[in-house]
Amino acid sequence: MALMLARKIPLLTQNNMQINFATMRGTELRGKTAGIVGLGHIGTRLCELCKGMGMNVVYWSAHSRKPDFQFVSLQQLFAQSDFIFPALLKNKDTEKIITDELLKSMKPNTIFCEITENFIYNHNLLLELAKTDKIGGYGFEKAETGYTGNILALPPLAYYTVEAMEQNINQWLECILGISGNVKNQVN
Repeated sequence: MALMLARKIPLLTQNNMQINFATMRGTELRGKTAGIVGLGHIGTRLCELCKGMGMNVVYWSAHSRKPDFQFVSLQQLFAQSDFIFPALLKNKDTEKIITDELLKSMKPNTIFCEITENFIYNHNLLLELAKTDKIGGYGFEKAETGYTGNILALPPLAYYTVEAMEQNINQWLECILGISGNVKNQVN
């Protein structure tokens, strides 16, 4: 998603594949700053992937700290990041974390990529910011069409891979086999 937005693929498809070099110049990820909001399993993996692509990585997390990446305040993350990836579960606490003020504080070239379908922020504000070129782009997982601007809406297929399905099956089998008392994946 971030690569497609960085290369302005949504603008290219909206323009029937006619390249306008004045408005469709892409950006490279190497040397850019990736801001990760949340440092659970997904956020940590995003940090690793972004670092592997040569990006500077900053993160904010309410609880986790990782010495391999730079912890910053939310205000710093939104003000300095070129790419922002929220990686938080949706609950009553996280719905108040990404405010309209934070979204409006992003740099004009910032690309915001929602990767969890949680929309713990003002989705309509981000659509407007991207449509009016106040940010560099907005990507999210929701099967919708008809957007203008550097906006990429994709169906939620991020976890629909051969490997993810095999892992899911193995976890189900472990749970079923664990009914006899040795449960590996237990939810309290």
